[in-house]
Parts: sequence; structure tokens; C-alpha cells
Amino acid sequence: MTPLQIVNLAIRRWRLLVGLPVAVSLVSFAISYLLPSMYRATTSFTPEGRQSIKAPSSLAGLASLAGVSIGGDPNQSPLFYAELVKSRELLRQVLVDKFPTSAGAPADSAMLLDIMEVSDADLERRLDRGVRLLTKSIIVDVDNLTNIVTIKVDARTPRLAQQVANRLFQKVNSFNLRTRQSQARERRRFAQERRDSAAAGLAAAEGELATWLRNNRIFETSPRLVFERQQLQRQVDLHQEMFLTLSRELETARIEEVNSTPLITQIDSAVAPVRQARPNHLVWATIGLLLGGVVGLMGALASEHIDRARAESSREYLEFENLVLPLQRLVRKAK
Repeated sequence: MTPLQIVNLAIRRWRLLVGLPVAVSLVSFAISYLLPSMYRATTSFTPEGRQSIKAPSSLAGLASLAGVSIGGDPNQSPLFYAELVKSRELLRQVLVDKFPTSAGAPADSAMLLDIMEVSDADLERRLDRGVRLLTKSIIVDVDNLTNIVTIKVDARTPRLAQQVANRLFQKVNSFNLRTRQSQARERRRFAQERRDSAAAGLAAAEGELATWLRNNRIFETSPRLVFERQQLQRQVDLHQEMFLTLSRELETARIEEVNSTPLITQIDSAVAPVRQARPNHLVWATIGLLLGGVVGLMGALASEHIDRARAESSREYLEFENLVLPLQRLVRKAK
């Protein structure tokens, strides 16, 4: 079509090209108010910058040889936390926690599972459904440059969104503390066993040296006795160094076992949102306008083609008229 034909089409079919998009936009705008409102709360955190006390390499190596796993550094990458937030076990814990049912209700009114209206006779199936629904309501973003993890939670009320977001952070923090203390407990048990063994070895070496000294009070003039004494002393020194090293590691593990310092730092605590996140009424109206415009344009082009075919009495129009005529008769009979 030429530009002039397009202008003529717009003038002739302006009601369809303008009226239909406006009507669809208004209907979409009205429908958006019928949909349930959802509010989004956001919290962010970053793994703690300081390095927690790790198991020394000597202790870790000995534990590995003994077939004991004492864990690694509990400080994990931000991607680990992104997966942890949406993990099945953590979400199940949140689902059975209690939250407010409304704006003025107590903080422990009902389980989140009940608030989300997840129903099933079997608790396990109910929890599975709840996990799937809650996963769809959670968005986790990771900034690889700053190592900041952002959690976004959508809920029906601002207060519920706020509390679920903060509860997720608390669950992540609790998981970290339990993991670190569990690893420290394993290190403490292993270090305790090794230190007791080293103490026994040191006592035996010292006893052997003491017995030798009682039997050889004058040994400085004998090269052989001097050499034997040096050998025994080296054994004592070796056992003593092992005992001191394991004693230090045992104290370190004991401190970590009771250490409750958070391994992640909350940057922004979630607050109750003022505005709803969805539905966005303006977006719905815009989509309706675009959809109505496309349909209106297609309808205008189709009407133009039919009118032109009618004017030219083309074969296509005659065929179209023959197909439509029976439908018109059925409509008249129905009336």
C-alpha cells in the first residue's frame, strides 16, 4: 500500500483503529484491579569478609588419613547462598514457621503453609506443593562484583513479604552457624584424640629418657652414649612439638565450637513495601492498547479488502458471500 492509501484507510476506519485499542486497554486496566495484589520485600547480605578460623593443614591432613572429615571453610561463595535460599530443606522450614495473617494480626498467627492456602490431606504432598509455590515467589540475585546477594519475596500483604524475606536471611545465617559449629566440633574431637595420643607418646619418650639418664649418669666422655642421649632427646622434642601443636589446635576448635559470630552481614533488612509490585495497572493498560491496536489494524485491513472485493465483484468475494450467507440465516432463525 502507498502512503496515501494508508492515510485513507486510517481516516475511513478510525473508529476501529482507535476505538478498539482504547476499549481493550480500558478492559485490561479494569481486569488488573480484579487480580490479587502482590507486594515485594527485599533484603540483601554479603558473606563476612574476615576469614574464620580454619582447621590447620597438619590437622586436616591427619584427619584425612584417619578417614575423618572435619569440613572446610564455612564461608561459601555468593552463588552457594543463592542456591541455599531456594533449597528444599530451608523452604520447608520457612513454610512451617508462623507469620501474621493480616496487617494487625500477631506475628505468629498461622503457618505460612496455611496463609498460602496450600491444601492436601497428606502433609508431605502439601509441603511439596508449598515449596513449589514459595519458590515462584522468591527471586535471588547475585552481584559477582560486590558479592552481594539480594533476596526478593512476593506476598499478599506488605508485612508478610517483609517477614518472610527476613526469615529467609535468618535461616541462612542459622545454617552457617550450625555448619561452622558442627565442623569445629569434629575438629575438636579429632584434635582431642590426637592430643591425648601425643601426650601419651611424650610421656613415654620422657620416661625412656629419664630411665636412660639414671642408668648413664656420666656419659659426656663416651661418644656412643652422647649419640644415644641425643637420639632420645630428639624423640622427646618431636613428641613435645606434636603435643603443643595439637594443644593449640584443640583450643582453636573449642573456641570455634562456641563461636556465634555471624558469617554473613546483612546490608539491608527487609521493610514492608508501600506500593504493590504487581499487577502493574499501567503495564496492563499498555499491553491492552498494543493488543487492541494490532487486532484493530488487522480488522481494518480485512474490512478494506472485503469492501474492495465487493466493489470489484471478485470471485473471492462471491465465495466469501456464499460461505457467510448460511451463517446469517442461522443467526436470524436463532433470533
